[in-house]
Amino acid sequence: MKINFWWDNLEKDRKIRIPSKVDAFAYITRDGYISFQLKLEKNIEKKTYDNLRFQNIEIISCGKELYFVLKTSEFKDVFYYLCLDLLKNLEGQPFNKYTNIIYKVFDYWKKLFKKKQNNISEIIQMGLFAELNFLCNDKLKNLSLSENISSWRGFSGDIQDFLYENTSVEVKSKLSSKANEVTISSVNQLEHIKENLFLVCYSLDKNENGKTIETLVEEILSLIRKESLGLETAFIKGLLEYGYNCFDDYDNLVSYLVDGIETFEVLEGFPRITNKDIPTGVVKVEYKINLNVLIPYEECKLKGVKEI
Repeated sequence: MKINFWWDNLEKDRKIRIPSKVDAFAYITRDGYISFQLKLEKNIEKKTYDNLRFQNIEIISCGKELYFVLKTSEFKDVFYYLCLDLLKNLEGQPFNKYTNIIYKVFDYWKKLFKKKQNNISEIIQMGLFAELNFLCNDKLKNLSLSENISSWRGFSGDIQDFLYENTSVEVKSKLSSKANEVTISSVNQLEHIKENLFLVCYSLDKNENGKTIETLVEEILSLIRKESLGLETAFIKGLLEYGYNCFDDYDNLVSYLVDGIETFEVLEGFPRITNKDIPTGVVKVEYKINLNVLIPYEECKLKGVKEI
C-alpha cells in the first residue's frame, strides 16, 4: 500500500508542521527514527505515559512537548494511521483531556491490530469483496465518499451492513457455481430498523482476471485520499475490525469477477425469520434463503438513497 508519509524527504533532526488544528509535527530524530510530536499548553509529568506500549513506540515527555518515537521501520504505516487517529480525537479537546484520549486511542489500536497473518478465510474475503463493491456501486455514485463510507457498518456488528437516513441494506455474496442461495447469519439482518430495507446479493466468479480485496481497497483509498485523511483513517480501522489487515501481505487472496447483482426489497411476505418469530430462550438463528423465490421482491433502485 503506497502512502505519502510526513517523514518522506526529511533529514535527521528536522521537523515539519502537520496540517491540523492540533499543534503537531513530524520529526526525524538524530538517531534517524521517525517521530510524531505534540506541543502542549502545560508541562506534563514524565511518568504520565510510562505504561503506554504499542508496536515499538517509545513515548518521551519533555516539558510541554510529547514525542512518539517509532523504534522500527516495520510498522511505519501503522504508526502513521495511529498518529492520524490521535489528531482526529485530540482536535478541539481541552488539554486536561489529552491523557485519557491518548490512552484510549492506543488501547483501541492494540485491540484492533492483530499479529501478522499469512491467510484470511475465503468467507471473509467474499463478504468484504461484496461490501467494497457496494461502496463503489453506480447506484450510489451521487453520494460523497464521506457519506458512503460513513454509512458502512458491516465491520461493526450493526444490524445491517449499510445504514442510510431512511434505508438499510444487507449485502450478501455467493459463488456463481454454487446453489442460488445466501446465508442469513442473524435474526436481525432482515429486521426493519429503517423505513426501507434491501437485500443485495453478489454472485462472484473466481477468476484470475478479476480483482482481490487488496485491489479494491487500493482503489478506494486512492479516492479517499483526495477527500479527507480522517476518512482514510476511519476506512482503515473499519477494515481492521472486519478482519482484513491492509498492512499485512496475504498468501491466499482470491481474485473475483462480479457475475451478477440482485437487489430485493424486504416487504410484507418476504421469506425471513424476525424477532417476533423466535421463541423465548433461542439465542441464535441462522438460515438460508433460496434467491429463486425472491423474484416478486426484485428491485432495480434503492429507495431512500441518493441515486443516479
